[in-house]
Amino acid sequence: MRVRGVATAETLARCVAHAGRHHPEPDALVLTGDLAHDDAGGYALLRERFADAAAPVHCLPGNHDEAATVRGALDGFVFHVVGEGEVRRLPDMVDPPRDKHQNWVLDVAANAWRVDVMLEPGDPSTWVFRKDEAVRAPRSFMVQDTTDGIPFLGPHGVLLYKAKAARPKDEADLAACLPRLAHDQRVWLTTALERVHPGHPWIDRVGP
Repeated sequence: MRVRGVATAETLARCVAHAGRHHPEPDALVLTGDLAHDDAGGYALLRERFADAAAPVHCLPGNHDEAATVRGALDGFVFHVVGEGEVRRLPDMVDPPRDKHQNWVLDVAANAWRVDVMLEPGDPSTWVFRKDEAVRAPRSFMVQDTTDGIPFLGPHGVLLYKAKAARPKDEADLAACLPRLAHDQRVWLTTALERVHPGHPWIDRVGP
């Protein structure tokens, strides 16, 4: 399959080979979405490619990944809902609760956790803040791409998540990002902070 001119299967094979040469013993493998692009067969390819991985595999679905399709591709594995200190098996044909976004996938035969699936609200065109679904924006505004085409949440979205704790490392991230935020990103983040964290000390610093 080719997406935007990229032969995805061949590119994945080269990426895995490169990682194996330079990082032969990783602590974990993180696969960022889209895991597949409107093609359920892509999940089968990923499952085959990483079946023998020695390290845990963490999958972060993208806007073209449907939770039900991801789960179906992992048939034979058992999904568990994770949150608030609890790990609970998810019955077959039952969707994860809306208030839980993390799912661990158990390989029963090997008695090993294989995949960590993160679920987010929203749809292919709209990004939604998981902690307050009234906060939303066009996905094209919130999600950026690296030069290699890997999508990631823009700094204005990341900082909104970080504002809750505002630990020293979060303060350092804010200081590093502020000079790089575009005017519309600062306006959006200011408005979101005022709603989610009224009176937060970052509001005056972020405001355009």
